[in-house]
Amino acid sequence: QAPGVIHASMISGGIPMGGGMTVTSITVPGRKIENDDGISIRGVTPEYHKALRIPLKAGRLFEATDRKDGANVVILNESAARKYFPGENPVGRSVGLSEDRAVVGIVGDVHQFSLETEPRAEAYVPIAQQEAPFGDLIVRTSDDPYQVLPAVKAAVLAELPDVPLRSVRSM
Repeated sequence: QAPGVIHASMISGGIPMGGGMTVTSITVPGRKIENDDGISIRGVTPEYHKALRIPLKAGRLFEATDRKDGANVVILNESAARKYFPGENPVGRSVGLSEDRAVVGIVGDVHQFSLETEPRAEAYVPIAQQEAPFGDLIVRTSDDPYQVLPAVKAAVLAELPDVPLRSVRSM
């Protein structure tokens, strides 16, 4: 609600172009996946895709109701949709990522490491449905992000007084 903040979100598992990524295995009921190098998995809050302007291609984005006591859901990127559901629409289908999850949306691909490296298959899960021992705060602003920084720091301090903001930078 700070002036100049358009979207604020959290991500656990590494920000794009940040050099970090968590890879896990994935299963698709009725399919045998051979020689798979896994899928990148990231926990995010509902505003994440809007904050980074990652376009929704099919289905829906996460909502506030996608919580621990709700249905397990996942959003796949286009690379994952092509890789695990070739020629099909995966929205409404199920995948296994340590637990079964319903695919609710497909979003555009994001370069994880560099613009020279092709995006890899990626899955997003609601951060409220998993443990997140660490995370990154993503804030989209309408103006100079460093002008909004004092208000963002104050908001974080008010809610999480023991959690410092470190490594602040613009993307």
